[in-house]
Amino acid sequence: LNGGWMLARLKPKPSEDEGKKNWLLFKERDLAADAKLDILEARPESVKSGRRIEELVATPRPAARPAKPVVLKPGGLPGAVKAQAPARIEPQLATQVPKPPGSEHPAEKTRETWLHEIKFDGYRTMAHLADGAVKLITRAGLDWTKRYGDLPHAFARLPCRDAIIDGEIVVLDAKGISRFALLQDALAEGAGNKLHFYA
Repeated sequence: LNGGWMLARLKPKPSEDEGKKNWLLFKERDLAADAKLDILEARPESVKSGRRIEELVATPRPAARPAKPVVLKPGGLPGAVKAQAPARIEPQLATQVPKPPGSEHPAEKTRETWLHEIKFDGYRTMAHLADGAVKLITRAGLDWTKRYGDLPHAFARLPCRDAIIDGEIVVLDAKGISRFALLQDALAEGAGNKLHFYA
């Protein structure tokens, strides 16, 4: 997304919950805007797969094969040194920069490839797995394992002995969108079965 953008809040429809907020994202008319550009013609490929609809329809799906268990041999990696796992690592966070990387010319920017990730509305949490034990640590370093109900048990099924997994704990609404208010309600009610961990 290049150039200026405007976020406009819409009034809720009479049938909608008053607490629900609807927003529209508009492209501003600036140097990065191109009224003649038909984005569906210019970039018909899927953002996820990089393939066109015709390719996806024409390609038959292969029969699903059972997944083979992944066996990692960290000692076999070049330069690997056996060491204690760190007691704490900082979560990976976005870095603010004055401008996005790439071309300075607005016309070139429309041809650049940009990827994005979902902005979850939850609690950033690091899952520490060590010899079958699980601790869920908040960004502030607090141990919230007990607050997250049954969620720690899900990590016991992972095929690893030790790991630190950076993720976000959320509760999803009926449309599959994370809602912070629902997360707070679930934690207050002790409803750990509603929690999801995205890594």
